[in-house]
This record gives sequence, C-alpha cells and structure tokens, in this order.
Amino acid sequence: MVQEYFNTSAFTVNAPGTFGNTGKNILRTPRTFTTNAALIKDTKLAERASLQFRVEAFNLFNNVNFPLSTKNGLNHPGIDTTVTDGSFGQILAANDPRILQFAMKFIF
Repeated sequence: MVQEYFNTSAFTVNAPGTFGNTGKNILRTPRTFTTNAALIKDTKLAERASLQFRVEAFNLFNNVNFPLSTKNGLNHPGIDTTVTDGSFGQILAANDPRILQFAMKFIF
C-alpha cells in the first residue's frame, strides 16, 4: 500500500454549494501496462475430429497495475480520491497478477 501517492495537503473540501478550483486532469494515475498472449495447437485426429490445446496468459510480464479510483464501481479499491476519507491519496490495491490458463478441446 502506498501511503501518499500525491500531496494530499494541497487539497481541502470546498464550501457546500460551491465548486472547487482545481483544473481538469491535474492528477495522473500510474501507467498501466498489460500484455496478453495465447498459444494454440490444433491436432487432426481423423477426417472430422481434431484436438485443440491452448495456453493463455493474462498480464504475461506480471506488471503491477493499479485500479483508477475507489469510486469507479469496481469490487476492489484503487487510489482513494475522496478528501474526507482517512485513506485519501493512498493506493489501496492492485489489479490481478499474472494469470495462466490451460485448455483442451475436442472438436468433432
């Protein structure tokens, strides 16, 4: 968990009924880099039957990627962007690590 991803002391809660004065896109999230790959091997068994073996990798290089925000409707938290929260400015979670999947399919 990152304790302070950005300078949280630069933000305060604006008065009720007013808009804040921060510009658009003043904060950037950490970059996202994900590589997915698949290897597929088809083997002919008979005239109308074949066997397919596949290996799939999601986030192949196992890079750490962070969800964008705690308020984006996902089941896991990301960067807390609510000023009134005690964890404001913290990165609270990461997206899924590398996932490998093996499958075999008989096609007839």
